[in-house]
Amino acid sequence: MDEKMERILEAYLGTAQKYEKAYHYSSQKRTLGNIRKYSGLDFSIRTLNRKLRVLEDSGYISRKQRHLRDKDGTFRPGSTLTHLKARAFDWMARRLMKAARVFSFYRMPKMALNRFTTTRYQSPVGTLASLITSFFIKGAPSAVFRTT
Repeated sequence: MDEKMERILEAYLGTAQKYEKAYHYSSQKRTLGNIRKYSGLDFSIRTLNRKLRVLEDSGYISRKQRHLRDKDGTFRPGSTLTHLKARAFDWMARRLMKAARVFSFYRMPKMALNRFTTTRYQSPVGTLASLITSFFIKGAPSAVFRTT
């Protein structure tokens, strides 16, 4: 999996976790804007579609094109509903476990991990520590087990 696919999957998983859903329905422009904003990568909508096709063929996501009906009865394309499969959540869990192993030399008591989540200590290590802590305390995202 290349860096662009990883960033796309991270953006989708981030949106899904934010709204506690197992799907993503933002527009392609918004997705590209989020990737540009948070990771600094800039690529076209065509590249996004190619990478989404690879993710779909690999079993990380499934997509369903939705259509809207206008007042005159004609159909027009709507947003694409992207379901995140268990393989995508497993991929994120493996990345978190790898990060935990990398930082395992730096053992801190739980109280110290809690200190990093305050606004006074905003650092990449603090953010990673709180992310790892929340993953171990809360477990997998609740969206993984939700089926609709």
